[in-house]
Amino acid sequence: MGRSDHTFIYEGRLVKDHAFAQSHLLYYLLWHHHADTADAATDHDLRTLFLENLLGIYCVAFADILEIAQSTSRTKLNSKYGHSDTNLAYGHGYRLPLNRILTRPHLNLLDDFPLETLFRL
Repeated sequence: MGRSDHTFIYEGRLVKDHAFAQSHLLYYLLWHHHADTADAATDHDLRTLFLENLLGIYCVAFADILEIAQSTSRTKLNSKYGHSDTNLAYGHGYRLPLNRILTRPHLNLLDDFPLETLFRL
């Protein structure tokens, strides 16, 4: 989740995760940052930008993500995801706004764990 404060989830991913969640507890970890990723020339630069601009790592129950997605309009995200231009389950999905996600029960791992304990800096 970048500077737009939205995360996107593909329809195909939701379908697979929904099937898995029928018999397992499933949570999503959402990484929230405001890094200008276009400025990164190397993988190292990208990691550094990401960590320097990391705002939160939110743990949210799949059931809450699914409910938010189901109340949001499906949109074309990327026609090449899953290598299909015709199957709507691939390339289409949901843009979920952070402000709606944070109205649900969640944990921000950065509240309890300093960045230095989660990553080698």
